[in-house]
Amino acid sequence: PLFRNLFFLGSRFGAVLDMITDRVSTFLWMVILSHLYPDSYLMFFFFGGLDYASHWWQMYSSALSGASTHKGGDNIILRIYYKAPGVLFCCVAAQEGVMSLWYMEYFAKKEIAANPTYQMVFDYAMYFCIFFFAFKQVANVFQLCSAVSVILSEDYATEQKEKKRA
Repeated sequence: PLFRNLFFLGSRFGAVLDMITDRVSTFLWMVILSHLYPDSYLMFFFFGGLDYASHWWQMYSSALSGASTHKGGDNIILRIYYKAPGVLFCCVAAQEGVMSLWYMEYFAKKEIAANPTYQMVFDYAMYFCIFFFAFKQVANVFQLCSAVSVILSEDYATEQKEKKRA
């Protein structure tokens, strides 16, 4: 409670602050990795853009619809992502893990390849993380689609109200 209260994490301000710091840090990771792996820069910008866009749209649609939190959704993927115990944590940790492993591999590729134990640990860590990383990207797509649907529904409802007034 102290940390949460100190940084207003239980408030709307805290929710926005949390969202912004998460998105900025993820996008900075992607920018760094795109410089280290220039042949894969489009992939990194896609993941960074998807993360940013899906969360921004979700936050906006939640505010527009009057939802109490941006952590929700109307389909099975988002319910698993946000409500199943440990899934959100594993996905976020795995995304950080994948980015950290790519970063580490760039600087220690020779050392990892030269030692079979390091290679095995690296491979298993990547296999574990990539599964949850991929699930997070799928959840981001569903989150984006869900948010767009909510915004379009709100726009349609507003348009219908205006037509009745006229």
